[in-house]
Amino acid sequence: MDVNYIRELRENPPSGPMVQRTDDLHISVVYHGEGLFYLELKNSRALIIEIQLRNGSIFEKSISRWDNGQPVDPYEKTLILEHVRRYLEMHQGIEAFIR
Repeated sequence: MDVNYIRELRENPPSGPMVQRTDDLHISVVYHGEGLFYLELKNSRALIIEIQLRNGSIFEKSISRWDNGQPVDPYEKTLILEHVRRYLEMHQGIEAFIR
């Protein structure tokens, strides 16, 4: 995990029409469609999830550790996958597949 890049994204979060931002959550595409920046604002923790935007793939194994070093527990992973799936469908207009 590139903690320095996550720190940079926290300081200057991406903006635009393809960004989902709520009071609790910020999701945006990074790495030219090969990753998603996922930031929980309420808990102040983040991670980058491996995806392939071109075919809607979400790589579940990439959801393992928060930027603070804490592991992502199974319940959190389920919530993250659901948020990412909805993000890809609503903001990118593609069907998501968990791999």
